[in-house]
Amino acid sequence: MHRALQEMLETRRVGFQKELGRVAGEWTADSIHDLRVACRRYRSALRGFAPFLDEAATKALGAELKGFMQAFNDLRDLDVQLEMLAQIPAPARPGVRTSLDEVTAWFTARKGRLDAELQQFVREHAAVGTLPLPDPRPGPLPTVPEGVRAVLQAELDEAVRRSHAIAWDMPQETVVPLHDLRIQFKRLRYAVELFAPFLGKEAPGLLKVCKNVQDLLGWIHDVDLLAETLRKLWRRQVRDRQRLVRALVAELPWPFPRGLNLEARFLPAPRDHRKVFLHVLADLSAQRERHYGAARSLLGNLASLHWSESLARWFSEGSCPPIWKKEFARHAV
Repeated sequence: MHRALQEMLETRRVGFQKELGRVAGEWTADSIHDLRVACRRYRSALRGFAPFLDEAATKALGAELKGFMQAFNDLRDLDVQLEMLAQIPAPARPGVRTSLDEVTAWFTARKGRLDAELQQFVREHAAVGTLPLPDPRPGPLPTVPEGVRAVLQAELDEAVRRSHAIAWDMPQETVVPLHDLRIQFKRLRYAVELFAPFLGKEAPGLLKVCKNVQDLLGWIHDVDLLAETLRKLWRRQVRDRQRLVRALVAELPWPFPRGLNLEARFLPAPRDHRKVFLHVLADLSAQRERHYGAARSLLGNLASLHWSESLARWFSEGSCPPIWKKEFARHAV
């Protein structure tokens, strides 16, 4: 187990170091995505092995990796949001199309500022890839199969707990639970990926199922996030306009001096984008409904497979249950 811990963690660290080196010379959405994935896999392995590692050192390294990855969250979200905005059907009215271009330009400008900040951040924090791995805890360690079963079962238990926390008939109230469930299925996927050799030839099929759940819930999360960002931007525009109008009225001279151009005083007012906000939000709402329906269908199918019980048996016994073999065969073509 000691040797397996070192080998698996070192593999994840090397993958993270590789992507760190790549992103330093190739600053693209793809390279940043791959860096985040490598960091997440590294953290997932560290988290799974935590019961067998020195507690203080594991927490310290985990905190460093978490802080590094979280620095990229906003940039990742902006990349996705710009892609989503580009796919929104063009409004029929020219004025609304212009407003959509202006809203998109706001996201683009924000991304440009973050790009510059994060390139400097990577240069300053690249040493996170060379931090030492934690030592095993003192005392006897379990065998590798025992350790694998313990890690997989812990991730499965958390996924089951989070799935039970969701009320599927109330989509408008499931934003946070859906996000939590997505994260947990992602962790379960990485654990299965790490231990695939111990799960037999059917492991790729299980990875595909985990990824499908993660992707569907991820699309819903991205829609929710863009909608919330647009609502915040809309509220800010309303506040800015109200603030300007109040100031103009308070300072309005009386009687009017000759040649006073009242309309010119309102020119600095932020543009009213309410029509494009409504246009985009309506499209996002329709997208969410489609993704939500697909997610409910997929999770309902998993429930019919008694996924938590059958996966628990698979993880503990090492042999794939027949019910999963049938499911993988059904999606093989």
